[in-house]
Amino acid sequence: MRLRKQARRVWLTLHQGIGLGLGLLFVLLGLTGSLLVFYLEIQGLFDPGRPASHEQVASASPDAVLARLRTLYPERAGPWRIEMPRDLGGPLRARYYNPPERAGRLFAPCLITLDPSSLQVRRSGFWGDDPLTWIYNLHYSLLLEHNGRMVVGGAGLFMVFSLLSGAVLWWPSRSRMASSLMPRLRPGHVRRIYDLHVLGGLYGWLLLAAVGLTGAALAFPDVVRGLLAAASPMHGHPAAAAPGNAPPSVTLAEAVRVARSRFPDAQVRWIHSSGAGGEPISIRLHQAGEPSHRFPHTQVWLRPDDATVVGIRDARQASAGDTVLAWLHPLHNGEALGLPGRLLVCAAGLIPALLFVTGWIRWRQKARSRGVSRS
Repeated sequence: MRLRKQARRVWLTLHQGIGLGLGLLFVLLGLTGSLLVFYLEIQGLFDPGRPASHEQVASASPDAVLARLRTLYPERAGPWRIEMPRDLGGPLRARYYNPPERAGRLFAPCLITLDPSSLQVRRSGFWGDDPLTWIYNLHYSLLLEHNGRMVVGGAGLFMVFSLLSGAVLWWPSRSRMASSLMPRLRPGHVRRIYDLHVLGGLYGWLLLAAVGLTGAALAFPDVVRGLLAAASPMHGHPAAAAPGNAPPSVTLAEAVRVARSRFPDAQVRWIHSSGAGGEPISIRLHQAGEPSHRFPHTQVWLRPDDATVVGIRDARQASAGDTVLAWLHPLHNGEALGLPGRLLVCAAGLIPALLFVTGWIRWRQKARSRGVSRS
């Protein structure tokens, strides 16, 4: 019995140390994560060019979009990534990665939002300059670039260990298991705070563990990819350029046609144009069953001078390692389970605040109790 008490004391010390030491960080990551689950919808509400009516208009062609971007930003001669709207009349979004104005930053592409029919600029700027992408950076790296990303990844692992230690401390006997799982608050302030803390951890355990583990994996992509590559073949990106100095001559419409011929039932989500360096044109498509609708992993690469296919990635025939990578982000933000999953992840982000407040109150209650007993 004494050994069990000693073991419990060790687990309790670890649980309290992690909760009190990192609790505010868990709260910050949870609240910002809840907001970011619906960040595109929130951003759309404040779109300065958002039409007042719900009239749907046809979007301009990808080639017209690229021509408009080249005209507006002639100094950006590299590839543009154009996101195709999922709904008719939705805004056209484009990204220019690694702009020289943001050299050295972890992630700071130039972001352009165009009206789908007139191609007038609705919004322009760099990632991190507007409130929602600033919150995204806060959630992903604490605004500290690479070092902050490591801290966030470590926090995800510590949160999982905190959940594990809480489960060890809570685990009842078989005879009490059924009653301990009941969602009830006992009378009395001290018991009610304890029950709120336990129930928050109990019912949020799987969600928080999944969010913590996937968040840590996303924060350490090279480590995770290396571990997966040791056990499973991983798909690489082709880096074929046009021969000689031949300028890109294949239209994006032609590239889309070729990609659709390989995946006729898929929906085009992103079109990556070529640039002055002769980079391959890339068409990213979503197939039924892929966990992420916005960032699917089905992709076709083509030479920009003659539309020859130089690479194909079929998400439905992916290796185990590539499948794990494809599921990380959609699980982290709940997209993999549709709207119910997003709502669950949004709710899960509020649980660390409940656990921190109730845990801190519980710790203060115990501290006062020890002080009274000593006096």
